[in-house]
Amino acid sequence: MGLFNIFYPHILPVDIPVWQRFLAAHPSLPADIDYDVRVGIEQDPGPAFPDNIRQMAITLAYKRIDAVVQFEGRTLIIEITRRAGLKAVGQLITYPLLYAIKYPQATNITPLLVAEELLPDTETALNAYGIEYQLYPPIPTAVEAPTGTIDKQPISKDTPHE
Repeated sequence: MGLFNIFYPHILPVDIPVWQRFLAAHPSLPADIDYDVRVGIEQDPGPAFPDNIRQMAITLAYKRIDAVVQFEGRTLIIEITRRAGLKAVGQLITYPLLYAIKYPQATNITPLLVAEELLPDTETALNAYGIEYQLYPPIPTAVEAPTGTIDKQPISKDTPHE
């Protein structure tokens, strides 16, 4: 069974370390960040379905913004992903429009990509659309072992040391 995410709703467990590095880099961000913000048009499958199925379909059909935060006079629409590709670009083009429709009082809506790395062509598209992005590569935790074969036997307490 996968990890259950209780701290950052809708953010995939694999993306949480990227988000935590972003938060650590921006300690002045307000604590009241909205997660899993639903935008878009309700899509009701119709009365042919039982009410519980209809409600589930309506809930699942919304587009979901990973995080929204009011910061420095801007409404940041944040997409969080470990490996950002063109899908993230499309989301960051669309989500601000849908957010503005649902929340017309919102001002200075700004898309922001938070990622560990960019897939090919992503940076070109982000720059073409004027979408801000911030990269947070993993923090090295250990020195990798050299590659190759090891000729010596494992050392035990009975093995003479050279």
